[in-house]
Amino acid sequence: MKRLTVNAGVRFDHYASYAPETHLGPATLVPTRDITFPETEMLSFKDIVPRLGVTIDLFGTQKTALKVGLNKYTQALGTQVGFMNGALDPVSSLALFVTRSWNDNLFPAGDPRRGNFVPDCDLVNVQANGECGVVSDTNFGQPTRSTTSDPDTVRGWGNRPYQWEFSTVVDQELAPRVSASVGYFRRSFGNFTVTDNFALAATDFSPFTVTAPADPRLPDSGSYAISPFLDRNPDTLARPADNRVRLASEYGDQVQVWSGVDLSLNARMPSGIVMSGGVSSGRTLTDNCEILDEVPEAGLLGKPYCRQLTDFLTDVKVQGAYTIPKIEVQTGVAFRSSPGPVLAANQVVPNAAVRPSLGRDLSGGAANVTVNLVAPGTMYGDRLNQLDLRFGKVLRFGAVRTVLSVDVYNAFNVNPVLTENAAYRDTSPSGWRIPTSILPARFVKFGAQVDF
Repeated sequence: MKRLTVNAGVRFDHYASYAPETHLGPATLVPTRDITFPETEMLSFKDIVPRLGVTIDLFGTQKTALKVGLNKYTQALGTQVGFMNGALDPVSSLALFVTRSWNDNLFPAGDPRRGNFVPDCDLVNVQANGECGVVSDTNFGQPTRSTTSDPDTVRGWGNRPYQWEFSTVVDQELAPRVSASVGYFRRSFGNFTVTDNFALAATDFSPFTVTAPADPRLPDSGSYAISPFLDRNPDTLARPADNRVRLASEYGDQVQVWSGVDLSLNARMPSGIVMSGGVSSGRTLTDNCEILDEVPEAGLLGKPYCRQLTDFLTDVKVQGAYTIPKIEVQTGVAFRSSPGPVLAANQVVPNAAVRPSLGRDLSGGAANVTVNLVAPGTMYGDRLNQLDLRFGKVLRFGAVRTVLSVDVYNAFNVNPVLTENAAYRDTSPSGWRIPTSILPARFVKFGAQVDF
């Protein structure tokens, strides 16, 4: 309509799944198991999904365009029959995997069972016995479903996890064949689920504090207190789990939002030079503190990091190509600069260090607990700066065109660390942040392409 273009649509989306009849027989730790489940309905979601895009030629010069989009996308679902947004097939809802503590030094000195690296206990018995503590879910091996789902998490209208995406972009022609673009993007997510163990209350957990060691590699050189981590009270360990998957909105607000800005430039010069590139920067906010206040078991040990706001993470990408006339030599360059990996410092904290703030030993006879000393999204590894080059010679023989090419990857032979060991040990060189992978070294590839 004149200078305005509108792209508007509405999509009806229906997803349904079921689990076929399944039988579970005996296994090593469940020698008497004999369970058969009939065919079971799982998911049945229905959604109305709007899509809207508007473009307007702001000044009627065909050189400045404003684009606005507002779209809703539902979470992609596949054919798995495991945990999906609260939908559990009967088998996956059982207690199939459990953990238990083991103290190999429980027996007195001189006893051959002490320190023999063998769990001297009846592993089939889910209760504490010998060197082994009670299993994390005493429903293990039983036909009792440890996890069920509220109807709103598995079926109905508008209950499927989703994201809304809003975007606004301005495209501007700077010169013939040269344009620039500036855009703002925001993605917000909803219909989160949480697993609430109805056998537990928020008061069934006790807080404790961990103090980071003095270390110049840690934020503010370490020596800071982190709290509250949580430990489940010992008198609740024998309770069979009664997990219910529910919408997080039943307990409070949960937030996950990403917002960012893109700047880009594209040029196709009359001389044959083609270039494009830009800068993209954004940050993520997540907050489930209200949820963990009500359902502490849904978090890892507690809530010191229930609200996370990452730094702005910026990517830079530039690429260009040019064919030298007359001699028909192709040249190309690609450069990218990306943030390094998110860092963690997972320290194994002994029971003795936890006891003063917890007021008791860790439950279940645990000898230690592992905590992250670094708030997620606040420390990053080496930035990746990579330059790739390409050269090609065009050869013509009648109707046959051949290009002989040489590609050089990581031309500067840089070696930024891509992944690091997150286990925090001590301040020695053999401890935390040992590289586990780096950018592959410079390498060259020779190729030939024949067109006829």
